[in-house]
Amino acid sequence: FRSCSIVWEHVYEPEANEIQLVNRGLGYADGRLFRGTPDGRVLALDARTGKELWQVAPASADTTLPNIANISSAPIAWNGLVFVGLSGGDWGQRGRMLALNAQTGAVKWHFNLVPEKGEPGYETWKIPETAEHGGGSTWSSYTLDPRAGEIFVPVGNAAPMFDPDSRPGDNLYTSSIVVLNALTGKLNWYYQFLPNEGL
Repeated sequence: FRSCSIVWEHVYEPEANEIQLVNRGLGYADGRLFRGTPDGRVLALDARTGKELWQVAPASADTTLPNIANISSAPIAWNGLVFVGLSGGDWGQRGRMLALNAQTGAVKWHFNLVPEKGEPGYETWKIPETAEHGGGSTWSSYTLDPRAGEIFVPVGNAAPMFDPDSRPGDNLYTSSIVVLNALTGKLNWYYQFLPNEGL
């Protein structure tokens, strides 16, 4: 701290193809650092030593189109959980928000930011097949309200971005702010800025 000398260094060796080399930061809680990787993994490191404590692929990320996930936004850690979201919507990934056990990396809950059949919002994809690869990435940071126990998730554009006529409907929950119960993943409310966004 006083000399700015390197105390430890951790180098992640990817296990799959890295689609987009972006990392927007780390999460920290209880002596652990948490980070996402461009090949869809989440790591927990000992903050004092840099030792890797666990590594998981919470989305079962596949590097073959059309199912590519990466985790570029900074995780949030709170109350024994680590919150991460998937990016990769521009390559055909379905957006998803997850809560992992901070001690083990096990998935506690997930919320599909592009709903699957039978989930609320699925009917807003008027051609159901378009929801399978509908985008809804989490590119930027989340916000957590510890008093209310809510996590605020900014959700990116629908895909394909440049052809909105191919996916009629409001395309929930893309281009939205989604607010979830942080302990259960239940949807509390959402606000959609640009239904069926296209450029």
